[in-house]
Amino acid sequence: MIKSISSKTITPTLKASFMAAAVMFGSLGAYAADTQDDAPDELCVDIAAMAGKVMQARQEGATKAQLNKVAQKADETSQALAAGIIDKAFTVKRYENKADQEAQIDKFISQYYNTCFNALNKG
Repeated sequence: MIKSISSKTITPTLKASFMAAAVMFGSLGAYAADTQDDAPDELCVDIAAMAGKVMQARQEGATKAQLNKVAQKADETSQALAAGIIDKAFTVKRYENKADQEAQIDKFISQYYNTCFNALNKG
């Protein structure tokens, strides 16, 4: 999955972020189908977690192309969701300071959770 990325351009932490994102992208569509009757909160937690992994990879220096390549391995539903999350992540500044990175990741997670939860609870 990440073999084509040079080891000089990717840290172990960034590689772990890619792996986590790949797992999230790959399983989200199936999970969404399995949880249709469950509380909307569960799906929103998973979407927010995916957003967090994307932002973590972004803050650690992943390129948009690298993240899109990982997302392409997912099912069609997850690809569409991932593409939107990735696009949004790259509208956000990349910080060098670890505390600022973590704050941005937390903010991104909250935004996705709240948007999802509000959308699913309308009506």
